[in-house]
Amino acid sequence: EGLFLEDEKSVLLAEDARSFAEKLARLLDDESLQNAIADSAYQSALNHFSWKSITKSLVEAYKTIIA
Repeated sequence: EGLFLEDEKSVLLAEDARSFAEKLARLLDDESLQNAIADSAYQSALNHFSWKSITKSLVEAYKTIIA
């Protein structure tokens, strides 16, 4: 929660050990899935955790406080 990740898009989530093993095996066998998840996770990190993104959020928060 709070990481802005989406199951099957930027991360593979599992509820238990068996599901985790299945998803890991799927990921290891599917290069296009590896690339898609890597690209999506990278974009999510840029959009939510880059200095530019953080600065924008802080400026908006400061504007709210001083308004």
